[in-house]
Amino acid sequence: QRLLKWTKTNTVNGQPYVYPFKYKLGRDNNVNNPLEHYLMLRLGETFLIRAEAKAQNSDLAGALADLNRIRNRAGLANSMAVTKEDILKDIFHERQIELFCECGHRWNDLRRTNMIDGVMTIVAPSKGTTWDLNYKLWPIPQLEINLNPLLAQNPGY
Repeated sequence: QRLLKWTKTNTVNGQPYVYPFKYKLGRDNNVNNPLEHYLMLRLGETFLIRAEAKAQNSDLAGALADLNRIRNRAGLANSMAVTKEDILKDIFHERQIELFCECGHRWNDLRRTNMIDGVMTIVAPSKGTTWDLNYKLWPIPQLEINLNPLLAQNPGY
């Protein structure tokens, strides 16, 4: 349901491109800019945060209850996960789907959980590039380094 309701597709030179259309409201007639709702925190995200916290604290039944609440709302069946590792895996996948195109959640989740190198070494070549292990840290702006002599640039920049 989320794929159908939250995305649209444009075809360019015979190639379909799927893009997010989650919170678009249309266009402003005066300036012809897309209007959209920007969200910083949604109820679905809070359930997934709580599910992850419960799983990390070995409250697996509570974690599954929160995870399944989001899955059921999206028209999906309950998670079949049983172990802590499988429940966390399902929570991270649900965060990927539920929070796509919202405030960089996926990027931050991959960094926060130390999964970024494993994912990006697979994804980067499929996009025609390579993954550098230094990319997980962003560069520090030179102005900030100039203002604080104790700062050192992150590796690779």
